[in-house]
Amino acid sequence: MVVADLPQSQKEVKCPSALETHLHDEEGQNPFPAKSLAICNRFEGVSPPFVLLSEVISNYGHCLTSVSLRNLNFKVGSFVEMLTHTQNLRACRMLDSFLSGISSSTTLPPLPRLVTLLLYFSHCEYRRTEHKESLKNLLLDCYSTQLITFDMALRSYDDIQPIKTPLSNLEQLKVFPINQRFLRKPTPAPFLKRLALKFKDFNNRVSIIEIMGYVDHFSGTLEHLYLDFRWSDVTKDNWTKKAFIIRLEGQIRGTLDSSSNDPLRKTLVEMNGKLASSSVTFSKLTSLAIAYPREDIDKALMVNTILPKFPAIEYLRLLHFRSFFDDALNLQLSPNLIKQYFLEEGYWRICPGLKRITVAKEENYENLDNVVVQVSR
Repeated sequence: MVVADLPQSQKEVKCPSALETHLHDEEGQNPFPAKSLAICNRFEGVSPPFVLLSEVISNYGHCLTSVSLRNLNFKVGSFVEMLTHTQNLRACRMLDSFLSGISSSTTLPPLPRLVTLLLYFSHCEYRRTEHKESLKNLLLDCYSTQLITFDMALRSYDDIQPIKTPLSNLEQLKVFPINQRFLRKPTPAPFLKRLALKFKDFNNRVSIIEIMGYVDHFSGTLEHLYLDFRWSDVTKDNWTKKAFIIRLEGQIRGTLDSSSNDPLRKTLVEMNGKLASSSVTFSKLTSLAIAYPREDIDKALMVNTILPKFPAIEYLRLLHFRSFFDDALNLQLSPNLIKQYFLEEGYWRICPGLKRITVAKEENYENLDNVVVQVSR
């Protein structure tokens, strides 16, 4: 809808003709009925008329409650100037956009109504992770205490850093991709209600113990949890699986004998501290999305360790569903057979308040097009 040119001093926007007349309206009417402005690089072949971005922002920035910046590189000074004219912003979305010239003394103007901040980086091959982290840190340092929603998505091989700034009013957090470093430093968000984490761990292994250890910090407030991973990635270490199973069977009692030469027992000694938090429960959580466990040992972890942590769960969404027949026989089970299978699964026994199981073929945070079946009883 709105297009901006690359040169900083000549950034321009192109609006639909019906709105363009309002940009020069002497009465100063709001040219943005939706109170939203999207700004991106000018596409080739786009024809004039254009007006200077600075003119639009300085005259009508106060009309905006939402702004989206796509594929832009702002100088800090220009970005600050833009924000001074958009004091009514409630949401800011930055996609593959950066600020140049950030320093330790950089500050941003107050935006008292800002509650939603989204940072997405997917096609910035020439930008290193530290550029994205410096932008994240600057924005959070200035607006962390007022944010209710914060989303950040990097490329799958970017090294995302922990969030250290207190997010005292945050209710929704979505981060991708998660690594060990992020999980080991819990995000300071005491009122978090919705948490979505996505894992693409090619180099550093992330275990299910580390994932649940991070999530446990929000047990008192969390209502919705979305965990997108593949069990084969988070339980690659067979010792991890065996440690869980042995603990479930009651074979871990206090301190184990670390002098034993049994490598399994040595592993359990090291993991005992991490496993101790597995008794944490989430009394308010009613909705859980998690990867479908295909292997028997993963199902045991799911039914005996993961689900009991959520006694109030009502809605369960299983991601990455593939049956044995999909791989072995190249066949697909009918929806009726899948429904019957999940009606007989142990999920209902472990979660007496469960109302519906949704089975999805692939990961998708918002779209329901990949749903295989919905099972209710």
